[in-house]
Amino acid sequence: MTDHTTLPAWLPSEHAERLEALRASDPGFIRLPRVVALTGLSKSTVWDRSRLGTFPAPVKIGEHATAWKKAEVLAWMESRPSALGSVA
Repeated sequence: MTDHTTLPAWLPSEHAERLEALRASDPGFIRLPRVVALTGLSKSTVWDRSRLGTFPAPVKIGEHATAWKKAEVLAWMESRPSALGSVA
């Protein structure tokens, strides 16, 4: 679980304020199918990157249920270089 005072390793420091704003405006959780739909990553890539610390960590929301904090996923998406901006 991410402490609000500690910047997650996957998030560049210049996006810290945006993460806090997203956390305040949308504290909800999203399940894996929605994470996949939002990010375009495959299920296995979401899990792999979460385990490596390059994507937000999942949170247990029940005995057999795992989700991601929506604000953290949105902040991760916003911190990625734009596809148009990264064309050489």
